[in-house]
Amino acid sequence: MSRYKITPMYKVMYHTWELFLFLVVLYVYFFQLFKYSY
Repeated sequence: MSRYKITPMYKVMYHTWELFLFLVVLYVYFFQLFKYSY
């Protein structure tokens, strides 16, 4: 029972980490664009 409850939490943490990395990549990408445009 306890193992079953831990699994969704682990998935949520994993997706949050993925989203965080995705946002960092977008931030760096737009930062480079603005840097080269000016």
